[in-house]
Amino acid sequence: RDTKGNWVLTPQFDNICFIRNGKAIACMGGRSFESAEKNVRLFDLKSKVFGDSYARIDNLGPRLLTFQRHGKDKRYGLMTTDGTIIKEPTFASLTRSYPIPENLIPASILDAAGNECWGWIDRNGDWLIRPSYSGARPFSEGLAGCAIKTNGTDSWGWIDQSGNWVIKPKYVSAGEFSDGMASFGVDPFYLDVLFH
Repeated sequence: RDTKGNWVLTPQFDNICFIRNGKAIACMGGRSFESAEKNVRLFDLKSKVFGDSYARIDNLGPRLLTFQRHGKDKRYGLMTTDGTIIKEPTFASLTRSYPIPENLIPASILDAAGNECWGWIDRNGDWLIRPSYSGARPFSEGLAGCAIKTNGTDSWGWIDQSGNWVIKPKYVSAGEFSDGMASFGVDPFYLDVLFH
């Protein structure tokens, strides 16, 4: 309904998520966007036109969405909020953050053994930091938490935007920086404060 109580759309969706500029993500065939069988489409509220059907669409950042096509391939691609495909499904995972911090998006692909390898992409889906980490966080204050496997477990530290280690990987977790501080974990304790 609009602000006067008039129907903009008649009830026909199981779920709807507004994403700005007269666009919405509409879900039909499942009570939530997590449903196994669903029909998710972009919907233009002004022209009342639906876009193509996808298995999943998520808001990634300003004017940027992730999508999964129907079928067994569960990789994610990138599209604009008007439905223009930027990058065909390539990524195993994409970390959603709004807005996209420092224009770097944590993304992963699968290696030959099926393990996720994380790196950072730009808004076009191009690799800015190659996928060579076992975990990745969004950049904040010029640094991003990331992990490498050490003796079968993740060791977390922080890198700069060139991929150089600023704080060596020796923690069990690494949070995002804010006001020069970030949370980190030292086995078995978590949420200590690290000063930058």
